[in-house]
Amino acid sequence: MLSKLFHKKITNERPYTPRDPKDWPISWRTVYFKEYPRFDRVMLPINFLELKNLKDVLEKRHSTRTFDIKKEITLQELSTMLYYSAGIKGTPGKYRDKPQMEKNKSRRFYPSGGERYPLEVYVAIKRISEINSGIYHYNLPNHSLEQLSDKECLSEFYEALGEPWAKDAAVVFIITAVWDRNFIKYQDFGYNIILTETGHMAQNLILLSESLDLHYCPFIGFDNKKINKILDIDEENESSLYMIAGGK
Repeated sequence: MLSKLFHKKITNERPYTPRDPKDWPISWRTVYFKEYPRFDRVMLPINFLELKNLKDVLEKRHSTRTFDIKKEITLQELSTMLYYSAGIKGTPGKYRDKPQMEKNKSRRFYPSGGERYPLEVYVAIKRISEINSGIYHYNLPNHSLEQLSDKECLSEFYEALGEPWAKDAAVVFIITAVWDRNFIKYQDFGYNIILTETGHMAQNLILLSESLDLHYCPFIGFDNKKINKILDIDEENESSLYMIAGGK
């Protein structure tokens, strides 16, 4: 199979990377952030909710495809999930308007190969209190949501999911990868790193959902081309990889 040949190739032909970061080119040491400055922005609350004991969360963890279409997720719950799954460690929004070199020192709540951080998070919101329905991008430095489209685009979004039960979710998290953030350093082997990293972030979202007594289910049964088009991303540079539906 082609996938087996590709895996063999990228694991046997890993590019050489100097151990000392001082020997890295600037492009390897630069942390890139995606932002939509022209779009309306919703600042997320920073009074995060208390999380449960990890042992209890792990023992209770289970996926479900049943969501109550009459119940909303609060903006505080959404903010807590986004921050502790994909956000920047430290005071939320501390890297707002900071110089690039300071942002390069930022860290996340999940491991990233070579600190390249190729992942982006979008959310399709249907029932979140205090925020209009639509599709948003999570802005990490600002800990905010940038509205890409309104609720009129949600029907097209749900048609591309391929999972009928996902339409009942209050929110759907979409994880994408900006390829060249990894490929510029690791070439083809960067693909392996990106998939591994996606699992790290997704597990954060899953455990956070369980800790907040939310229902959730991860899935990959969706039309990538249609989702990429809805998000207005060029799949040659960025593509959707994984989704997690959430609700109550």
